[in-house]
Amino acid sequence: WLVRAVKAMHKRYRVSFASFTLCETRWNSMQDFFASLIRPRGALEDMVFSYRNSNEMTKKFRVLGDNEFWTKQEMAEKIVQHLRSASYRLQRN
Repeated sequence: WLVRAVKAMHKRYRVSFASFTLCETRWNSMQDFFASLIRPRGALEDMVFSYRNSNEMTKKFRVLGDNEFWTKQEMAEKIVQHLRSASYRLQRN
């Protein structure tokens, strides 16, 4: 599915985006993770739509075509962004 996701990104944006992984101790890594997931949203939705009738498309992948999933991701990214900013301010002081 990763190969298909990269192809969908190239088709839609003419580039592919990197995904960031989480680092347990850093708010900025969590915010980067959410942002990197949201960035290729359109391409991932396109991929789910293209394979909607495929037996290979599992429920875990179908969630990428669900607007509620993306709304929750965007909300989580905004919350973590505020925590990241607060953490940075506390570290500076």
